[in-house]
Amino acid sequence: MLMLRITARIPAVSGRSRSAGVGFDIQAWRRRIVSFVMQGVSRGNGRRAEFSGSIPHTGIYRILICRPNHRLGNLLMLTPLLAELQAAYPGAQVDLIVGGDQGAALFGRFPNVGTVYHLPRHGFRQLWKTLAVVRRVFHEHYDLTIDPDLQSQSSRYLVGRCRSLHRIGFCGVKSSSRLSLAMPAPPLPQHMGQLPVALLRWAMGDFSCSATSNVPMLDLRLSHDERAWGRNRLAELLHLDGHHASTETIAVFTHATGAKRYPDAWWKQLLAGLRQRYPGRRFVEILPAHGQSGVAAGIPGYYSDSPRRVAALLAATRLFVTADCGVMHLACAARGPQVIGLFQCSDPVLYGPYGERHSAISTAALSANSVCELILKKYPG
Repeated sequence: MLMLRITARIPAVSGRSRSAGVGFDIQAWRRRIVSFVMQGVSRGNGRRAEFSGSIPHTGIYRILICRPNHRLGNLLMLTPLLAELQAAYPGAQVDLIVGGDQGAALFGRFPNVGTVYHLPRHGFRQLWKTLAVVRRVFHEHYDLTIDPDLQSQSSRYLVGRCRSLHRIGFCGVKSSSRLSLAMPAPPLPQHMGQLPVALLRWAMGDFSCSATSNVPMLDLRLSHDERAWGRNRLAELLHLDGHHASTETIAVFTHATGAKRYPDAWWKQLLAGLRQRYPGRRFVEILPAHGQSGVAAGIPGYYSDSPRRVAALLAATRLFVTADCGVMHLACAARGPQVIGLFQCSDPVLYGPYGERHSAISTAALSANSVCELILKKYPG
């Protein structure tokens, strides 16, 4: 009851502080409270990290990846690291601690993945559930724990307090001293799907430029049955046989968050231009989480709350045009369509659709018609 009263009163205090001109940061206070309570949970974890020039190439069998983030794209960026760990330590089990409830669905097809710990999306509101998950992780013993993010303090906190022989991450985040190896941040921008693999290779002693070459792709490892299901579902949606549905379909996704989102009117113009330039193609719209179309332009829509089903359907299409969002990375991980991502604020070098077949278009100050012409050059049809 005490915690409930504190939670209920904080917004009122925050409002009074703002009116008085005091910069009260409620999110910072929530992080402090969670950190204070979690310190009690983690007190006594005595297996200290071993400091050395590199982590061993053998003898690593229990691995933990700490990425307490629920965003779809950020979680999919871990799949190259899972593939790299499978190649580097073929006999090891990899556990993950992630945010949200989709981790098991996204990583379950990797043979080296063991337990996926799911933290609630709103950890402060579900504090006791969060602490229960963290307590389970802190009671385990690992040979290697990985913080794959450049800036996440929550990832570093978890890595620093796990019982692990080796802990690796990037320099520059608070509590870097708790790591056995801390990699300097790369001087040049690198794709966020490559950075965790570069970290692992660096920690294993590869300090050359090869640390970012031949990095595995994003991959959900869709099964043959899942791909067949996607082809059949797409054919049913378009009233075509499976072969023609797969060879003729262009999919679009019009939703994104914040400044990455384009107006619905802009998307309607873009879709009209694409239908004019690809007259022999069928179109389908992938609907966002709220299940509402952004274009309502007379094309079929598909909705599912299962990322694997969305990926299976996208795998059956030929081209996917989308704003910068998690579904863009999901399409890359489906290993099917050519993906073209539209960027108006974020950096496509860091967050663009990952893979040689895919590409990004910077749309700042471009009309929908101009973007259509650029798409046509990248995908002649």
